[in-house]
Amino acid sequence: FTRDFSAVEFKRLRRGLIPREMEDHWFAYMEDDWLYWHRSWTGFCIFQVRLEPTGDGWRAIEAWANRDMDQYRETDAAADVAHLDRLFDMLLAG
Repeated sequence: FTRDFSAVEFKRLRRGLIPREMEDHWFAYMEDDWLYWHRSWTGFCIFQVRLEPTGDGWRAIEAWANRDMDQYRETDAAADVAHLDRLFDMLLAG
């Protein structure tokens, strides 16, 4: 998984995502250069994405997906990439 973010977008990523209603399925937060995606109902960490600075923004350069079948049942890496893209789109949209 790779994706570029502007400096403004990175500021939004650093704020993370806190669920406010039962329908909000994700909790996301930054720690150091890693963005962690947890399922809000279970607390399970599903994705971890490492970001590094570029000349004028930030780039996702590494991603991990939980493969514990009791916590996350997806096994297809391409599906994980598509899922991460949607999650980042959601977080950036606010």
